[in-house]
Amino acid sequence: MARLRTNKTTSLTDQADAVRKTHEQMMAKYGYVIHLVVGDTSSPNNTNYHTHGLPEKCGHADLQICLNIKPELAQDILNGAVELIEEGQKFEAGKEYDRVLGGGYKVKFIEAMESNRPVLRLVIPNPEGKFTGSPYADQLIV
Repeated sequence: MARLRTNKTTSLTDQADAVRKTHEQMMAKYGYVIHLVVGDTSSPNNTNYHTHGLPEKCGHADLQICLNIKPELAQDILNGAVELIEEGQKFEAGKEYDRVLGGGYKVKFIEAMESNRPVLRLVIPNPEGKFTGSPYADQLIV
């Protein structure tokens, strides 16, 4: 996830152009990008980390995380999931997988929508490995 740095005098148009340029560079270099939409009220936990480009790069649905975790951790998790996809893993909704987080923790994927496009939401368990209690269960809201 490239971090775009601007100063306070940068116009919104210039900022938007810089974001587009960074997006294009990341797509050209890696074939996909990871975005964070801060305070996204249309996503559970007001958190929306997601990928763009996986259908074109790997023939796989884009991924999403809706748990308020540090951006670097979300990036590591999504990049790790993409590496597994590149190795041939096909994630499916309704199934649990134990290779995404490591340490024996299982994640599961559910079908969701992100900006009117279908994605697979990567649902992260609580520290006991369960998908219960807020904010963990809230990730299941579609």
